[in-house]
Amino acid sequence: IDFPVEKRQFPHPYAAEMLAAGIMDSEIFTYGVFRTDTFQQLGQCKADYEVIHQSKGFAFIEDLLNEGMTIDSCGALKNGQVIFANINAYETEIVPGDYVKRYYQFVTSHNGQYGLEFFSSLTQMVCTNTIRHAMQTAKAKLKFYHTKNADVRLQNAAEMLALAGNEARSFDDKLRFLATKRITADMANLVLDRLIGEVSDEDKTARRKNMREAILTAPDNSD
Repeated sequence: IDFPVEKRQFPHPYAAEMLAAGIMDSEIFTYGVFRTDTFQQLGQCKADYEVIHQSKGFAFIEDLLNEGMTIDSCGALKNGQVIFANINAYETEIVPGDYVKRYYQFVTSHNGQYGLEFFSSLTQMVCTNTIRHAMQTAKAKLKFYHTKNADVRLQNAAEMLALAGNEARSFDDKLRFLATKRITADMANLVLDRLIGEVSDEDKTARRKNMREAILTAPDNSD
């Protein structure tokens, strides 16, 4: 996924007509982001857009790898429009006997969808949906826009990501604390209302009622 990317200028399809009519539009010449190995256009941008190559993200996580972490997986979507990486941070036990992986992650894009974004989550990114979920559940994120000052901001990003990691560990501690607490009937109903939806006598189908009962009567559930 270390393919070359460039911003190239190209004219508006009606540039000649606009100039002939005396229309001076600031967007009469627009720009696109292209892969120069396959010549595919990845996105469209404005004059002040600066390409941040995905290698910036990998260079940034080298410090984490030197500390003993490893890249779990990485990849590109939509012919290289979106690039992501999952770095193994640590494994933690939230519920006794149930271990989950915590990841340090980054996402960037060449189609304007994302900047260069670093965060930590429990969701391994493998597709568009898991990228969206990981970013939504991250407690703290670092985001660098595709502008000229991005390189300057990246110089201090390692310390900022360490703070994000501390925030993630604090969140894990809160989850462990909650895992030790017994849930009340009222709280169970509140969770099921948010998860599945409320059940009323006017409902024409028993689908939601059956789903709620299946959860409450599951063998792993306590009383």
